[in-house]
Amino acid sequence: FSQVIQSSFMYRLTSSFRRPSTIMAFLSMLLSSSLFLGANGVVTEKADLVKIQVYYEALCPACLWFFEHGMKPLLEKKGLQDVANFEFVPYGNSVTTGSTVTCQHGDKECQLDNLHACATKNLPQKDLPVFLTCAMGHGPSKTPQDVLSACGHADKIQSCFGNGQTQEAISMGIEFGKATETAGQEYTPYIKLNGAHSKLAEADLVQAVCSAYTGTPPEACTGVTKTLVRSQPAGEIEGLCYRDDAKVKAMAIAKERLEAEVGAAGVKIAGSA
Repeated sequence: FSQVIQSSFMYRLTSSFRRPSTIMAFLSMLLSSSLFLGANGVVTEKADLVKIQVYYEALCPACLWFFEHGMKPLLEKKGLQDVANFEFVPYGNSVTTGSTVTCQHGDKECQLDNLHACATKNLPQKDLPVFLTCAMGHGPSKTPQDVLSACGHADKIQSCFGNGQTQEAISMGIEFGKATETAGQEYTPYIKLNGAHSKLAEADLVQAVCSAYTGTPPEACTGVTKTLVRSQPAGEIEGLCYRDDAKVKAMAIAKERLEAEVGAAGVKIAGSA
């Protein structure tokens, strides 16, 4: 008798799954649950993405190191980018005076920061970290326009970037300055994981992300030692850039004076004939 009841129940259950409304309800239940099917059809635990906030400037030596030895390895490891959500803030130790942004490493850095800003606005999450890692690699040796040509997506970025000093890009830089101040940046690169400053992420981003992700770890995390994301790494990365407001402001004043002299006397460069 029990077998008859069981067979009747299974018949009604399978019959109900032929109705579109039942199928949609079942799919909705799966999506809202804490489990989902991984790439190999294995049920894995769903978890929030690791939020990574990167406060940096385009020509700081330690920022260049971070993108080459932190971001690039993460992007190359299968599945790690899929568990991360990136926010990039290309401002660093710049200083905003009114509507003017003066960068710690000169005008070229300002143009590169503006290029990065336009990328953050116009590229999707899957393309953005790849583009910025490429741009950081080419930035020191190429012009900003050549960086854009080398790293692609000019069709999405060029109108915002223009000649490197569009009002759109500058306005974004000013807003990034406010965000940098709010974040309490002490130096660059300054990395936050899930809202907390993480020196571990600055020194070893792969280990930090594998440690912070609470779901079923990607294959790339196999063999990676998990630790507290706020733990201190063995040593600081070299070339960190600290804010020197006096120096940057002096650069801004010197630039204003030079522009005023050029405007008054025509295009005249000291030492030229």
